[in-house]
Amino acid sequence: MNKAIFVLLCVIALLLGSLTYVWVYQPIVAAVEEKQTDKLMSDMKDSVETITARIETRDAKIKTEVVAIHETVRTKINALPADAVADGLNAELAMFRGMETRPGGLDGD
Repeated sequence: MNKAIFVLLCVIALLLGSLTYVWVYQPIVAAVEEKQTDKLMSDMKDSVETITARIETRDAKIKTEVVAIHETVRTKINALPADAVADGLNAELAMFRGMETRPGGLDGD
């Protein structure tokens, strides 16, 4: 037998063996990968559900706090006379502008 033919037959046998191995081994790898992917997806769904529940709980808590603060502020504002509210807003604006006292010449001063 010629050396070239022998090498060619060895290469063909190696290719056929490799193809057979891949053909047999591929479903096993696919099944393992599918199990791992399903596990990861299950874990991700659990995480998303937990995070969603936390967000909804905090959202409800914050909404109730906002309503309570709103009612408290409304009660305080309603208890003040109208001029006191305006004076309080002017004082806040003056602090925001960085002024200690009210500027002169406004409101008929």
